[in-house]
Amino acid sequence: MKSIIKQKKAFFSIMIAGLLAVYNPLFSNTEQGVVFAVFSLGIFLWVTEWIPQWVVSIGILVAFLLSGASPNLVFSFPQSKIFLLIVAAYLLTAGIRRAGIADYISFVMVQKFCKRTVDYIAMAFVLGIVLIFLIPQPFPRVLIIGEIYRTALAQTSLLKQQKEIIFYSVFIAGTVTSLLFLNGDILANHVAFEMAGIPIDSFMWMKYMTIPTIGATITVFLVFCLTFKSSIDFQRVGLPLFQTGERSATFNRTLYIMAFVIVMWMLEPIHSIPPAYVAASGVIIMLITKSIHLEEIKAVNGKLLLFLTAQFAIGRVLLDVGIIDTFKQWLLRFLPDANATYYIFALAIIVMSLHMMLGSIITVMTVIIPTLLSLTSGILHPETLVLVVCVTTYFHIFMPYHQITTLVGYQEGYYTQRIMLRLGISLTVATLLSLFLFYLPWWSICGII
Repeated sequence: MKSIIKQKKAFFSIMIAGLLAVYNPLFSNTEQGVVFAVFSLGIFLWVTEWIPQWVVSIGILVAFLLSGASPNLVFSFPQSKIFLLIVAAYLLTAGIRRAGIADYISFVMVQKFCKRTVDYIAMAFVLGIVLIFLIPQPFPRVLIIGEIYRTALAQTSLLKQQKEIIFYSVFIAGTVTSLLFLNGDILANHVAFEMAGIPIDSFMWMKYMTIPTIGATITVFLVFCLTFKSSIDFQRVGLPLFQTGERSATFNRTLYIMAFVIVMWMLEPIHSIPPAYVAASGVIIMLITKSIHLEEIKAVNGKLLLFLTAQFAIGRVLLDVGIIDTFKQWLLRFLPDANATYYIFALAIIVMSLHMMLGSIITVMTVIIPTLLSLTSGILHPETLVLVVCVTTYFHIFMPYHQITTLVGYQEGYYTQRIMLRLGISLTVATLLSLFLFYLPWWSICGII
């Protein structure tokens, strides 16, 4: 019965989108009306889940192609290095699982450090920071930590909801800690400054971001614990002792291969080999040494890749048909006078609102930063604008598609959308508090405000 109701609601939504495409007073031509209708309907159906998300993704891609968008534009994501990185990260994680490395790390972590559920949450933030120096990309970091936690939590008697909350902490921690260092996210952090045409290096990033992000990360940790206080056990829980057995030859081979991959990621500023190619080489070595087999390709989440393809297509097509230029005119109506004391607050609200609609952090950065740069010229330092966009998009997470990291966890079944919504409002408040308590005062000291 519920599925029939969902189908009826979805059909009604599609009919409304069709009318919006034919008659849309907001845009000057039919092509823009069609694209905006597809975009709006896609986001709405992703959120409501009245239709499976992968079906909606296919519908968006097909609709864009029928509207006349270039195939290269629509399928830009599968041609990117991040696509290769995601596929390789899944296969590397499969190798870690197969070799029992996750079991071994879980044994050490659980027996020595995690005695309470809150310890798991704290450990997620610690690992999120420590692994930045080893893996300069949040996606493989959270995927690997998630696999370690999956193995560890399987040994406990914790309730399903408690496990979901702990899992979600892994993906939240892996996201927010990425702002501590430039290489915390070698894709998004660099893209943000590239969009503004501003050179950036590790020292400059640390100067502006590391200190305030420490305060913001602690704030997010506290907000997370307070939000889920009723489900977090601050007392010791009965964790059974478990053994991992002797290390196999596959264990050692896989460990050496992962060490090679991690070292190459760390040395990326020296050799300039993209992380995606390094990860792919690690997969090839695993295949040659039979640490993994071809059937491990089943570990790759095809629905996630399809979803991300649609996400990237939205940003590219909106820009191509000129809808972003229309957004720019709308933004002018909402930005207050340059001398207003709440100017940056209004700017942050606008960025978060657009993040809610556009979703992908890369899409937001490539679309919003160039637009806002022209609107805030002579009002804000370009560096300040870029960093405000970074903070408000990294910390503001409501739905799975708002970050690749949280989307991965959701698609892998680590937690539900309900858990995300429960934290979303608290994170919005934490984002604004962190911006005004930590970032803006620090940037004022640094001389960019």
